[in-house]
Amino acid sequence: MGRHSVPPFVLSSVFDRIRRRAASALLTFLLMPENITKLPSGAYLAQVTVGKSRPSKSFDSLREAVAWRDQQRVLAKATKRKALGDVHTLRQAIQKYHDEIAPEHKGTRWEQLRCGVFLRDIDLPLTLPIGRVTDEHVDRWRERRESEVSPASVRREMSLLGSIFTAAARDWKWIHDTPMKGVKPPTAPPGRDIVLTRPQIKAMLRALGYRRRRPESMSEVVANMLLLALRTGMRSGEMEGLAWDHVHTAYVCLPKTKNGDARDVPLPRKARPIIERMRGWSQDRVFPITAQSRDALWRAARARAKLSGFTFHDSRHSARCRRPSPDAQWSRRWPSAGARLTGFPRCAAG
Repeated sequence: MGRHSVPPFVLSSVFDRIRRRAASALLTFLLMPENITKLPSGAYLAQVTVGKSRPSKSFDSLREAVAWRDQQRVLAKATKRKALGDVHTLRQAIQKYHDEIAPEHKGTRWEQLRCGVFLRDIDLPLTLPIGRVTDEHVDRWRERRESEVSPASVRREMSLLGSIFTAAARDWKWIHDTPMKGVKPPTAPPGRDIVLTRPQIKAMLRALGYRRRRPESMSEVVANMLLLALRTGMRSGEMEGLAWDHVHTAYVCLPKTKNGDARDVPLPRKARPIIERMRGWSQDRVFPITAQSRDALWRAARARAKLSGFTFHDSRHSARCRRPSPDAQWSRRWPSAGARLTGFPRCAAG
Protein backbone atom coordinates (compact mmCIF):
# COMPACT_ATOMS: atom_id res chain seq x y z
CA MET A 1 0.00 0.00 0.00
CA GLY A 2 1.46 3.38 -1.07
CA ARG A 3 2.11 6.33 1.19
CA HIS A 4 -1.01 8.25 0.02
CA SER A 5 -3.36 5.38 -0.79
CA VAL A 6 -6.80 5.17 0.89
CA PRO A 7 -7.63 2.02 2.83
CA PRO A 8 -10.24 -0.14 1.04
CA PHE A 9 -12.66 -0.09 3.99
CA VAL A 10 -12.79 3.73 3.84
CA LEU A 11 -13.65 3.73 0.14
CA SER A 12 -16.31 1.10 0.72
CA SER A 13 -17.89 3.22 3.48
CA VAL A 14 -17.96 6.34 1.27
CA PHE A 15 -19.52 4.49 -1.66
CA ASP A 16 -22.14 2.92 0.60
CA ARG A 17 -23.07 6.36 1.94
CA ILE A 18 -23.40 7.77 -1.61
CA ARG A 19 -25.56 4.84 -2.73
CA ARG A 20 -27.87 5.24 0.25
CA ARG A 21 -28.33 8.98 -0.35
CA ALA A 22 -28.95 8.45 -4.05
CA ALA A 23 -31.48 5.74 -3.33
CA SER A 24 -33.19 7.96 -0.73
CA ALA A 25 -33.33 10.91 -3.15
CA LEU A 26 -34.74 8.71 -5.92
CA LEU A 27 -37.35 7.24 -3.60
CA THR A 28 -38.32 10.70 -2.39
CA PHE A 29 -38.64 11.90 -5.99
CA LEU A 30 -40.78 8.95 -6.99
CA LEU A 31 -43.03 9.15 -3.95
CA MET A 32 -43.25 12.98 -3.75
CA PRO A 33 -46.69 14.29 -4.74
CA GLU A 34 -47.02 16.12 -8.06
CA ASN A 35 -45.86 19.75 -8.10
CA ILE A 36 -44.24 19.38 -4.67
CA THR A 37 -40.48 19.76 -4.33
CA LYS A 38 -38.38 19.22 -1.24
CA LEU A 39 -35.85 22.01 -0.82
CA PRO A 40 -32.32 21.57 0.57
CA SER A 41 -33.46 23.45 3.68
CA GLY A 42 -36.00 20.72 4.37
CA ALA A 43 -39.04 22.84 3.43
CA TYR A 44 -41.56 21.76 0.79
CA LEU A 45 -42.26 23.98 -2.24
CA ALA A 46 -45.74 23.70 -3.78
CA GLN A 47 -46.41 25.01 -7.31
CA VAL A 48 -49.62 25.33 -9.29
CA THR A 49 -50.11 26.30 -12.94
CA VAL A 50 -52.95 28.80 -13.38
CA GLY A 51 -53.22 29.99 -16.97
CA LYS A 52 -49.92 31.61 -17.85
CA SER A 53 -48.85 32.11 -14.23
CA ARG A 54 -47.27 29.60 -11.85
CA PRO A 55 -47.83 30.64 -8.22
CA SER A 56 -45.78 28.85 -5.57
CA LYS A 57 -45.42 28.76 -1.80
CA SER A 58 -43.13 26.93 0.63
CA PHE A 59 -44.25 25.08 3.78
CA ASP A 60 -42.56 23.36 6.68
CA SER A 61 -44.56 20.16 6.27
CA LEU A 62 -45.52 18.06 3.27
CA ARG A 63 -49.15 17.93 4.38
CA GLU A 64 -49.49 21.74 4.36
CA ALA A 65 -47.92 21.96 0.91
CA VAL A 66 -50.29 19.36 -0.54
CA ALA A 67 -53.33 21.05 1.05
CA TRP A 68 -52.37 24.44 -0.42
CA ARG A 69 -51.76 22.92 -3.85
CA ASP A 70 -55.15 21.19 -3.89
CA GLN A 71 -56.91 24.36 -2.73
CA GLN A 72 -55.33 26.42 -5.52
CA ARG A 73 -56.35 23.81 -8.09
CA VAL A 74 -59.97 23.94 -6.92
CA LEU A 75 -60.01 27.74 -7.06
CA ALA A 76 -58.48 27.75 -10.55
CA LYS A 77 -61.11 25.32 -11.84
CA ALA A 78 -63.93 27.32 -10.25
CA THR A 79 -62.63 30.55 -11.78
CA LYS A 80 -62.36 28.90 -15.17
CA ARG A 81 -65.96 27.70 -15.02
CA LYS A 82 -67.23 31.15 -13.98
CA ALA A 83 -67.80 34.01 -16.37
CA LEU A 84 -65.33 36.83 -15.91
CA GLY A 85 -68.22 39.05 -14.82
CA ASP A 86 -68.71 36.81 -11.81
CA VAL A 87 -65.02 36.90 -10.87
CA HIS A 88 -64.37 40.67 -10.82
CA THR A 89 -66.36 43.15 -8.75
CA LEU A 90 -67.46 46.66 -9.62
CA ARG A 91 -64.89 47.97 -7.12
CA GLN A 92 -62.10 46.21 -9.02
CA ALA A 93 -63.33 47.68 -12.31
CA ILE A 94 -63.36 51.23 -10.92
CA GLN A 95 -59.91 50.79 -9.41
CA LYS A 96 -58.51 49.35 -12.64
CA TYR A 97 -59.92 52.29 -14.62
CA HIS A 98 -58.43 54.70 -12.06
CA ASP A 99 -54.98 53.12 -12.33
CA GLU A 100 -54.71 52.25 -16.02
CA ILE A 101 -57.09 54.25 -18.21
CA ALA A 102 -57.69 57.60 -16.49
CA PRO A 103 -53.96 58.56 -16.63
CA GLU A 104 -54.16 58.42 -20.44
CA HIS A 105 -56.86 61.10 -20.64
CA LYS A 106 -56.57 64.88 -20.56
CA GLY A 107 -59.00 65.03 -17.65
CA THR A 108 -56.93 62.64 -15.54
CA ARG A 109 -57.28 64.55 -12.29
CA TRP A 110 -61.08 64.88 -12.47
CA GLU A 111 -61.58 61.24 -13.50
CA GLN A 112 -59.36 59.92 -10.73
CA LEU A 113 -61.07 62.13 -8.15
CA ARG A 114 -64.49 60.92 -9.26
CA CYS A 115 -63.31 57.30 -9.23
CA GLY A 116 -62.24 57.86 -5.63
CA VAL A 117 -65.73 59.17 -4.84
CA PHE A 118 -67.30 56.15 -6.57
CA LEU A 119 -65.20 53.80 -4.42
CA ARG A 120 -66.66 55.42 -1.29
CA ASP A 121 -70.26 55.60 -2.52
CA ILE A 122 -72.50 53.36 -0.43
CA ASP A 123 -75.25 53.33 -3.08
CA LEU A 124 -73.06 51.68 -5.71
CA PRO A 125 -72.91 47.84 -5.49
CA LEU A 126 -69.13 47.85 -5.16
CA THR A 127 -68.82 44.31 -3.79
CA LEU A 128 -71.18 42.82 -6.38
CA PRO A 129 -69.64 40.99 -9.37
CA ILE A 130 -69.68 43.45 -12.23
CA GLY A 131 -71.58 41.00 -14.41
CA ARG A 132 -74.48 41.15 -11.96
CA VAL A 133 -74.76 44.94 -11.81
CA THR A 134 -78.02 45.94 -13.50
CA ASP A 135 -79.57 49.14 -14.71
CA GLU A 136 -81.71 49.15 -11.56
CA HIS A 137 -78.61 49.51 -9.38
CA VAL A 138 -77.37 52.42 -11.48
CA ASP A 139 -80.83 54.00 -11.60
CA ARG A 140 -81.10 54.07 -7.81
CA TRP A 141 -77.67 55.71 -7.62
CA ARG A 142 -78.67 58.26 -10.30
CA GLU A 143 -81.86 59.23 -8.44
CA ARG A 144 -79.92 59.90 -5.26
CA ARG A 145 -77.28 61.98 -7.09
CA GLU A 146 -79.98 64.05 -8.78
CA SER A 147 -81.14 65.14 -5.33
CA GLU A 148 -77.61 66.23 -4.39
CA VAL A 149 -76.00 67.86 -7.44
CA SER A 150 -77.01 69.56 -10.66
CA PRO A 151 -78.19 67.62 -13.73
CA ALA A 152 -75.00 68.58 -15.55
CA SER A 153 -72.88 67.02 -12.78
CA VAL A 154 -74.97 63.84 -12.83
CA ARG A 155 -74.53 63.57 -16.60
CA ARG A 156 -70.75 63.91 -16.27
CA GLU A 157 -70.60 61.27 -13.54
CA MET A 158 -72.84 58.93 -15.55
CA SER A 159 -70.57 59.41 -18.54
CA LEU A 160 -67.55 58.37 -16.47
CA LEU A 161 -69.39 55.38 -15.00
CA GLY A 162 -70.40 54.40 -18.52
CA SER A 163 -66.77 54.59 -19.63
CA ILE A 164 -65.82 52.19 -16.83
CA PHE A 165 -68.44 49.65 -17.92
CA THR A 166 -67.43 50.10 -21.55
CA ALA A 167 -63.80 49.40 -20.72
CA ALA A 168 -64.85 46.31 -18.76
CA ALA A 169 -66.80 45.05 -21.78
CA ARG A 170 -64.63 46.12 -24.70
CA ASP A 171 -61.08 46.13 -23.34
CA TRP A 172 -61.03 43.66 -20.44
CA LYS A 173 -63.80 41.29 -21.66
CA TRP A 174 -65.25 41.08 -18.15
CA ILE A 175 -68.84 41.61 -19.26
CA HIS A 176 -70.75 41.27 -22.52
CA ASP A 177 -72.75 44.49 -22.29
CA THR A 178 -72.99 47.61 -20.18
CA PRO A 179 -75.95 48.20 -17.81
CA MET A 180 -75.82 51.92 -18.58
CA LYS A 181 -77.88 51.40 -21.75
CA GLY A 182 -81.01 51.03 -19.67
CA VAL A 183 -80.46 54.19 -17.60
CA LYS A 184 -81.81 57.50 -18.83
CA PRO A 185 -79.57 60.47 -17.98
CA PRO A 186 -81.06 63.73 -16.70
CA THR A 187 -82.22 66.23 -19.26
CA ALA A 188 -79.31 68.27 -20.51
CA PRO A 189 -79.37 71.80 -19.12
CA PRO A 190 -79.56 74.66 -21.60
CA GLY A 191 -76.24 75.92 -22.84
CA ARG A 192 -74.63 78.79 -20.99
CA ASP A 193 -75.05 82.12 -22.77
CA ILE A 194 -73.74 84.42 -20.06
CA VAL A 195 -71.86 87.44 -21.35
CA LEU A 196 -69.61 89.33 -18.97
CA THR A 197 -70.55 92.97 -18.80
CA ARG A 198 -67.99 95.75 -18.86
CA PRO A 199 -68.53 96.59 -15.14
CA GLN A 200 -68.03 92.91 -14.26
CA ILE A 201 -64.82 92.73 -16.26
CA LYS A 202 -63.45 95.90 -14.65
CA ALA A 203 -64.37 94.67 -11.17
CA MET A 204 -62.64 91.32 -11.77
CA LEU A 205 -59.51 93.01 -13.11
CA ARG A 206 -59.36 95.24 -10.03
CA ALA A 207 -59.86 92.25 -7.72
CA LEU A 208 -57.08 90.37 -9.51
CA GLY A 209 -54.72 93.33 -9.11
CA TYR A 210 -54.33 93.95 -12.82
CA ARG A 211 -51.85 96.59 -13.98
CA ARG A 212 -50.80 97.27 -17.57
CA ARG A 213 -47.30 95.97 -16.95
CA ARG A 214 -45.43 92.73 -16.52
CA PRO A 215 -47.36 90.66 -13.94
CA GLU A 216 -45.85 90.42 -10.48
CA SER A 217 -48.25 87.85 -9.00
CA MET A 218 -50.23 84.83 -10.11
CA SER A 219 -53.44 86.84 -9.69
CA GLU A 220 -52.18 89.28 -12.30
CA VAL A 221 -51.38 86.30 -14.55
CA VAL A 222 -55.03 85.26 -14.28
CA ALA A 223 -56.07 88.82 -15.11
CA ASN A 224 -54.00 88.72 -18.30
CA MET A 225 -55.52 85.35 -19.16
CA LEU A 226 -58.98 86.90 -18.80
CA LEU A 227 -58.08 89.72 -21.16
CA LEU A 228 -56.59 87.32 -23.73
CA ALA A 229 -59.68 85.12 -23.53
CA LEU A 230 -61.90 88.13 -24.17
CA ARG A 231 -59.77 89.15 -27.16
CA THR A 232 -59.38 85.71 -28.76
CA GLY A 233 -62.00 83.33 -27.36
CA MET A 234 -59.36 80.84 -26.26
CA ARG A 235 -60.25 78.29 -23.61
CA SER A 236 -58.51 78.41 -20.24
CA GLY A 237 -56.91 74.99 -20.83
CA GLU A 238 -55.57 76.17 -24.19
CA MET A 239 -53.94 79.20 -22.59
CA GLU A 240 -52.52 77.14 -19.72
CA GLY A 241 -50.86 74.81 -22.21
CA LEU A 242 -49.71 77.49 -24.66
CA ALA A 243 -45.97 77.18 -25.35
CA TRP A 244 -43.74 80.02 -26.46
CA ASP A 245 -42.68 77.97 -29.49
CA HIS A 246 -46.24 78.22 -30.77
CA VAL A 247 -46.54 82.00 -30.39
CA HIS A 248 -46.15 84.01 -33.60
CA THR A 249 -46.52 87.67 -34.39
CA ALA A 250 -50.11 87.63 -35.57
CA TYR A 251 -51.40 84.28 -34.33
CA VAL A 252 -50.79 81.40 -31.93
CA CYS A 253 -50.84 77.74 -32.84
CA LEU A 254 -52.75 75.24 -30.68
CA PRO A 255 -51.43 71.75 -31.62
CA LYS A 256 -54.15 69.98 -29.65
CA THR A 257 -57.44 71.45 -28.55
CA LYS A 258 -60.38 70.10 -26.56
CA ASN A 259 -61.80 68.58 -29.74
CA GLY A 260 -58.48 66.91 -30.55
CA ASP A 261 -57.76 69.08 -33.60
CA ALA A 262 -55.01 71.60 -34.18
CA ARG A 263 -56.11 75.21 -34.55
CA ASP A 264 -54.54 78.59 -35.28
CA VAL A 265 -55.94 81.49 -33.30
CA PRO A 266 -55.40 84.98 -34.74
CA LEU A 267 -54.13 87.67 -32.40
CA PRO A 268 -55.92 91.00 -32.76
CA ARG A 269 -53.71 94.03 -32.33
CA LYS A 270 -54.79 94.60 -28.70
CA ALA A 271 -54.15 90.97 -27.78
CA ARG A 272 -50.45 90.97 -28.71
CA PRO A 273 -49.23 93.19 -25.82
CA ILE A 274 -50.96 90.84 -23.37
CA ILE A 275 -48.75 87.96 -24.47
CA GLU A 276 -45.63 90.13 -24.63
CA ARG A 277 -46.12 91.16 -20.99
CA MET A 278 -45.76 87.47 -20.01
CA ARG A 279 -42.25 87.10 -21.37
CA GLY A 280 -39.77 86.20 -18.66
CA TRP A 281 -42.19 84.31 -16.43
CA SER A 282 -41.41 80.94 -17.93
CA GLN A 283 -39.13 79.63 -20.65
CA ASP A 284 -41.63 77.03 -21.80
CA ARG A 285 -45.19 78.23 -21.24
CA VAL A 286 -46.78 81.62 -21.72
CA PHE A 287 -49.01 81.23 -18.67
CA PRO A 288 -47.22 78.97 -16.12
CA ILE A 289 -50.26 78.18 -14.01
CA THR A 290 -52.34 75.08 -13.36
CA ALA A 291 -56.09 74.82 -13.80
CA GLN A 292 -56.53 74.32 -10.05
CA SER A 293 -54.56 77.46 -9.14
CA ARG A 294 -56.27 79.52 -11.79
CA ASP A 295 -59.71 78.40 -10.61
CA ALA A 296 -58.90 79.11 -6.95
CA LEU A 297 -57.57 82.61 -7.71
CA TRP A 298 -60.57 83.34 -9.92
CA ARG A 299 -63.06 82.32 -7.24
CA ALA A 300 -61.24 84.32 -4.57
CA ALA A 301 -61.19 87.44 -6.77
CA ARG A 302 -64.86 87.03 -7.62
CA ALA A 303 -65.70 86.83 -3.93
CA ARG A 304 -63.64 89.99 -3.21
CA ALA A 305 -65.50 91.77 -6.00
CA LYS A 306 -68.80 90.58 -4.44
CA LEU A 307 -69.91 89.08 -7.74
CA SER A 308 -71.43 85.72 -8.67
CA GLY A 309 -73.23 83.86 -11.44
CA PHE A 310 -70.40 83.57 -13.96
CA THR A 311 -67.24 81.52 -14.46
CA PHE A 312 -63.94 82.03 -16.23
CA HIS A 313 -65.23 79.94 -19.13
CA ASP A 314 -67.97 82.52 -19.74
CA SER A 315 -65.24 84.78 -21.10
CA ARG A 316 -65.22 82.53 -24.19
CA HIS A 317 -68.88 83.26 -24.95
CA SER A 318 -68.28 86.92 -24.12
CA ALA A 319 -65.48 87.01 -26.71
CA ARG A 320 -67.81 85.57 -29.32
CA CYS A 321 -70.29 88.37 -28.75
CA ARG A 322 -67.77 91.20 -28.63
CA ARG A 323 -67.40 93.30 -31.74
CA PRO A 324 -63.85 92.60 -33.06
CA SER A 325 -61.45 95.50 -33.31
CA PRO A 326 -60.59 96.49 -36.89
CA ASP A 327 -57.19 95.14 -37.92
CA ALA A 328 -56.31 95.21 -41.61
CA GLN A 329 -53.56 92.58 -41.41
CA TRP A 330 -55.76 90.25 -39.36
CA SER A 331 -58.70 90.67 -41.75
CA ARG A 332 -56.57 90.03 -44.85
CA ARG A 333 -54.90 86.91 -43.45
CA TRP A 334 -57.96 85.37 -41.77
CA PRO A 335 -61.08 86.68 -43.50
CA SER A 336 -63.29 84.15 -41.65
CA ALA A 337 -61.23 83.80 -38.50
CA GLY A 338 -64.24 83.98 -36.21
CA ALA A 339 -65.78 80.80 -37.58
CA ARG A 340 -62.86 78.78 -38.96
CA LEU A 341 -60.05 79.42 -36.51
CA THR A 342 -61.51 80.25 -33.13
CA GLY A 343 -64.07 77.48 -33.35
CA PHE A 344 -67.34 79.45 -33.32
CA PRO A 345 -69.23 81.88 -35.56
CA ARG A 346 -69.29 85.53 -34.69
CA CYS A 347 -72.42 86.84 -32.99
CA ALA A 348 -74.62 89.14 -34.95
CA ALA A 349 -73.80 92.74 -34.26
CA GLY A 350 -76.23 94.19 -31.86
